[in-house]
Amino acid sequence: MNAIKRRRQRLTAEQQEAHEEQIIADFDAAYPVGSRVWYWKALPFGPVLETTVRGGAFIADSGEAVCFIEGVSGCVSVWHVHTIDESRRQDLNFT
Repeated sequence: MNAIKRRRQRLTAEQQEAHEEQIIADFDAAYPVGSRVWYWKALPFGPVLETTVRGGAFIADSGEAVCFIEGVSGCVSVWHVHTIDESRRQDLNFT
């Protein structure tokens, strides 16, 4: 059976910049500074830290969208920051 390989579409520099700006805008709108959040140290199972956003999102030198949160030195990936969901609290491993 021949597998059809899809070529990964590459973004132009302008498209990549617009994409990154949208990620930052979406994160900052959902989690303004001071928001209480869960930070997943390792996705998808945790452990989880309940904390506060202490800085807006930005693109790190590595190209990753990151932000600063209380209780963690350095920046963390915005993909690891989530809204607190009380219905899941009993199932999680908090640090």
